[in-house]
Amino acid sequence: MGIYLLKEHKVKWLLLLLFIVTIVTAYCSNLGQHLSLESIHTHKETLFDYKATYPISFAASFILVYITSTALSLPFGTVLALLGGFLFGPLVGLFHVTLGATIGASIIFMIAKSTFGEALQEKAAPFYKKVSSVFAADGISYLLFLRLVPLVPFWAANILPALLNTPFRTYFWTTFIGIIPGTFVHTYLGASLEEITTLSGLISPNILFALIMLGLLSLTPVIIKKLRERRASHV
Repeated sequence: MGIYLLKEHKVKWLLLLLFIVTIVTAYCSNLGQHLSLESIHTHKETLFDYKATYPISFAASFILVYITSTALSLPFGTVLALLGGFLFGPLVGLFHVTLGATIGASIIFMIAKSTFGEALQEKAAPFYKKVSSVFAADGISYLLFLRLVPLVPFWAANILPALLNTPFRTYFWTTFIGIIPGTFVHTYLGASLEEITTLSGLISPNILFALIMLGLLSLTPVIIKKLRERRASHV
């Protein structure tokens, strides 16, 4: 039994190492040249031809690309979300992007939870238990906040819940629901991709403010709970 557990432990870390090597290889490749606004503008007619000829397989391929990009934490999420709106329209593009991002994020979640998540629990047991218990008590609110507010890097929001022992089902549905507002902004803008020449300043301060307000709204149950606990402690 001990030998089996040791082998299983080694396999997990080997898979993590392979995953990291894949990420580094992807970053060092020329993918950025193909997944750029300039490349999309250049090959837009070819993309629409493929979409018209093979609609189902083209949509499936797009979702698969988004899953892979998200799972490897590649910096192409914004471009791909814009492309989804450009190719499929704001609403259909929203579904494809949200599905791809959620599945990709779930892959990272499972890898993190089964490898260094377990190691962290063992090495930082007292601190870990305290933090994870606080997170677990209001996990849904915190998870939605992480997803709704774009100030938190997407890759960090994918890994943190795994380290805090979040149930997969909760992680999956809060990810799917939580990324919809920000994703819709990108797919809506992507419908006019021909007019976009740069990614800088793409999200206006008003849109950012609205997303932050949504994030704070998701924390309302936590705030009410804390106020009630404070009031009860003073009674």
